[in-house]
Amino acid sequence: MEQSTLKYLRIFIPGILFLFGIVPIYFHHFKDLFPIEGLDFSYLTFLSIMFGAVYYQFSLGRTFINFSRKFINQNILNAFIKIDGRSLTDIQKNKLKKEKKYMHIFYNLIDSDESLKKKGALVYFNGIFWSSTADSFVINFFFFLCYKFWLTDILSASSYASLFLTLSIVSIIMHIGSIYKHFKLSNDQLGYIEVHKKTKVKDGITEIL
Repeated sequence: MEQSTLKYLRIFIPGILFLFGIVPIYFHHFKDLFPIEGLDFSYLTFLSIMFGAVYYQFSLGRTFINFSRKFINQNILNAFIKIDGRSLTDIQKNKLKKEKKYMHIFYNLIDSDESLKKKGALVYFNGIFWSSTADSFVINFFFFLCYKFWLTDILSASSYASLFLTLSIVSIIMHIGSIYKHFKLSNDQLGYIEVHKKTKVKDGITEIL
C-alpha cells in the first residue's frame, strides 16, 4: 500500500468515526431540516475528509502514539548501541537519545535496502492500526461522555453511551496489540540490520558522536 494512501486513511478513518458518532444527534435534531435520503456517497466522503482533517490538526490520539513511539524509538536506540558494540558513556548515550539522530541512520538504512523496504511496508501498514485505534479510542470516549452526561435528552442516550464506551475499550485493547506488533516488526528490521548493516550503524553513530 502506497504511503500516500496510508496518509489519506489517517484522515479518512477518524472522519468516518466522527460521522458515526454524530448520527444520533443528526436524527434527533436535524433529520427534518437536512434529509439524507439519496445523499451522494461522495458527499459523505467529503464530510469524512473534512472532519478528519480538522481532527488531525488537534488530534489527542497523538498523545497515545507519541507515548508508545518513545518506547519503540528507545528499543531502536538500544539495538543500535548493542550493534555498535562500544562502551559508550552515559553522556554519549544521552546525546544520541536527545538529538534522535540515530533515527536518521535507521530511516536511511530502510530506504537504501530493498529487503528493509519490504519489511518497512509492513510497519507502515501496521501504523494504520496503531494510529487509527488510538483515534478510535479518543473519538469513541468523547462520544461516550457526550451521551452519558451532556446529550441525555436524545432517545436511547444511555444505550449510545454504553456502545461508545464499549468501542473505546475495544479500541485501546487493539491499540495495545498494534504496539506489540510494531515492536515485533521493528525487531525483525533490527535483526536484519545487525547481520547486514553493522558497519553502517557503527559509522553513523561515530558521525553523531
